[in-house]
Order: sequence, then structure tokens, then C-alpha cells
Amino acid sequence: MARSSNAVRRRQPAKKGANRPTPQAARAKAVSTTLDPAAQKQVNGLFYAHLRRVATLLLGLMVTAIMLVDITHSSRSATVPMMFFSALVAIILYFPISVNKLFRAIKAIGREHAQKRRYADAVYALENFHRIGNMSLDPDGEAHYYLAQSYLGLDKRVQAEEIVQWLLRHRKKSEWTPKAEALITLSSRPDTSAEQALQP
Repeated sequence: MARSSNAVRRRQPAKKGANRPTPQAARAKAVSTTLDPAAQKQVNGLFYAHLRRVATLLLGLMVTAIMLVDITHSSRSATVPMMFFSALVAIILYFPISVNKLFRAIKAIGREHAQKRRYADAVYALENFHRIGNMSLDPDGEAHYYLAQSYLGLDKRVQAEEIVQWLLRHRKKSEWTPKAEALITLSSRPDTSAEQALQP
């Protein structure tokens, strides 16, 4: 007896890759535009550690100054100048070293977040390089390049253009300046979005 056409229905195998997201969708999903509290805490922790190191050094030098006054039987009036001199030595010699170490770590964090397309986290870290007094801590312009890239990733084109203009004025010979300028140029094309311009 012939089987009914509806009696047995073979399950058709799903097409390979049918449920897989497209590369565009996967990239869009990978982009993070919200600040992660853990990333914020990481950057803040670096600043607190820097302040603790400096404070500990100053305290140690002041205690040493007091001990030297007692050992040498100097007059008590020499204590304040000795403490002031010790603090001055700490500021001149140690403070720049500690600051450079701090900002190298911040740059590494910002670069890593930008490369992972966590743009809000990258901006939180790298904005520290574009504040008065801190710009010289980015001598090659790398931090500003990733800052401009992250601004574009957050669709903040005006801020990204300001960073690129700063690079053109102050880091003309840097290898990162033409790269940043190329990002702006590419993203300004009518057929190219900021997201497409940021594709590796």
C-alpha cells in the first residue's frame, strides 16, 4: 500500500549558517557605547594609587627631615626649612616620574578599550590627555588618535574633528596625525558611515 504523502514528513536540515548573524550585525553587537563602571574604577584607581605614592613619599621625607634635625642637634627652627626642602626635592625628582608612569598606564588602558571597540570606556581614559597641563604627556599623539577614533565610534564627530585639528597643529610630524585625519576624511564621505570608517 502506498504511503500517504502526509504520513511521513522528513525534517529538512537547516541550511548551514542560516541562523548565524551577518558580519555587520556581529560588529555592531561588539561595539559598546556605554561606560562600564569597572573601567571607570580602573582608571580612578590609577589616580588614587599615584596620589598615595606621592603622599607616602612626602610623609617619609618629612619624618626623615625631623630625624636629621634631632640627630644633628640642629635648632628646631631648622625643621621647617628642612621639611620644605625635602618636599621640594620630592616634587622635582619623583613627581614627574610618577606622573609619566601613571599616564603610560592610562594610555594602555584607553588603547585597549578603543581596539576592543569599547568607545565610552576609551574616551573616559583618554580624555585625560586632552586637558590643560596633560597634553605634553602624549608626545607622539597616539592617545589623541585613539581619542578621536573613540569619539567617532560614539558618533561625536565635532569632538573628533577638534582632536584631529589639535594633532595637525601640535603633532604635525607624528605618524598618528595622518591616520586620524584619514578617519575624518573617510567618515565624511556620503557613502561611508562612521562605523564603516572605523573598520580595521
